Order: sequence, then structure tokens, then C-alpha cells
Amino acid sequence: MCLVLNTATTKVRTSSQYNGEYSQQHKGTAMGNSLSPFIANLFMSKFETEVKYKFEYFPRVWFRYVDDIFAVFDTKEISAKLNNRFPTIKFIYEVEHNEQLPFLDVLVIRNSENKLEFDVYRKETATLRYIPNDSHHPFQHKMASFNFLIHRLLNFPLSKERFEHEKQLIKNIAKGNDYSVHLIDKLIRKHKFKRTLYNSTTFRRDTDNSQFASLPYEPKFTRGLDKIFKNININLVYNSKNKLQTLLGNPRQNQQ
Repeated sequence: MCLVLNTATTKVRTSSQYNGEYSQQHKGTAMGNSLSPFIANLFMSKFETEVKYKFEYFPRVWFRYVDDIFAVFDTKEISAKLNNRFPTIKFIYEVEHNEQLPFLDVLVIRNSENKLEFDVYRKETATLRYIPNDSHHPFQHKMASFNFLIHRLLNFPLSKERFEHEKQLIKNIAKGNDYSVHLIDKLIRKHKFKRTLYNSTTFRRDTDNSQFASLPYEPKFTRGLDKIFKNININLVYNSKNKLQTLLGNPRQNQQ
């Protein structure tokens, strides 16, 4: 296993160029590489298993997603021990402020009764800009962001007031990107219907054995092809040849 990991990490390391000189990464994995999250999760799983049994005190509340952790502990004592485990791995922490603490896209709130409430968290730099309606993109790509927002809306344990506030915000996002607000109501009904249908029976459909085909996106030619290909059990996905790498080239090729 160690040999496999060592081979994998050498493949996902990267190089950079600055001021005419190239530098090779020796530790860690490259950001954006498909193997990096898997290796990071594998390392963190082993790391937290070790500290759980080696530390005299381990936090009772410890929820981790890859390298983001939500925990309740004495920050000074535990953080010092965690940072002494590996010289190249350092944990930074954020403490609650005004009885609130963000974790991923969830805002955890401690109310006056010392109970937890939840809200959707957005960074201060969030622009609420998504693919606009008049953009040259497939309709599925445009709807992906709104499907995500609505899925989060319906699955987060929000209070009635926060639910309505978030729904109105999603409608404002749609309007700001030149979509009809009625589209949001339609998507919400669609998501609710799917969830009701899923919860109404234990029967599940067989594994989807459909195939996928990729085509360049050209509205005049590809519009309407989805239904035709679905009839023969093929799902279409669209791509574009106008990529920055295609236009600018790959700087790594200059090293060889």
C-alpha cells in the first residue's frame, strides 16, 4: 500500500515557473488533480484514527469532510497537539463568533436556549452570479446551479423563516441572471415530487445501464438530439473546444 501511494503521489506532484526558473513540488499533491482529494482523505482518515487512540482526550464532537473539521474542544490544548504530529501539516482553526460558526456551506448557530440552528452560509465575496440565460451553454449546464441551490434548500434543516428567505434569494439570483422566477417554483415542485415519490415506496429502479456520448455544443445542430439519443439508451453530454489550455497551450511542454 505504501508503494502504491508513493507512486501515486509522485504522479500528482506539479511544477511551476517563476522568473524563468522551474520549481518541482516535493511534498503534498497538486491542487486540482483528481487523485489529490482521495489521497488527502486517506491521510486524514489514518491521522484521526491515530490521534483518537493516542491522545488522552479526544473531542467528543468531531465531524470531518476531507480536510475540513467541525469539532468542539479546548482550542489551545488540542490544536497544539495536532500541529505537533507532522512538521508539514498544520491545522488552523476558526472559533465561533456571535454564537455562529460556518462549516462548509452551513452556518451553525447557537440560539438563546443553547440549541443549534442552521442556515445557508455564503462567503462575503459571493457575487451570486451564475451562467446567465443568454450565455452560449447547454440548458442542462444552466440548470445545474439552480438544481444545486434548490436541493440544498430542501435538505437543510432550516426554520420556516430561513427557508422562505433562502427561497426568495434563489429567485433573486434567477432574476439577476435573466431567468424567470417561475422557473424556481417549477424546479422546487419537481424536487419535492421526486422526494415524495422516493419516500413513498421501497421499490428502487434497476441500475441505469445507459451509455454516454459527448458532442461539441452547437445549438443549431444539437438541439433536439437528447430525446432521439435517449430512445436508444444514450445520454448526451456536451463539450466545448474553446478552452484556455487549447488557446494558450500547456506550459509543461516547454520543459521537455
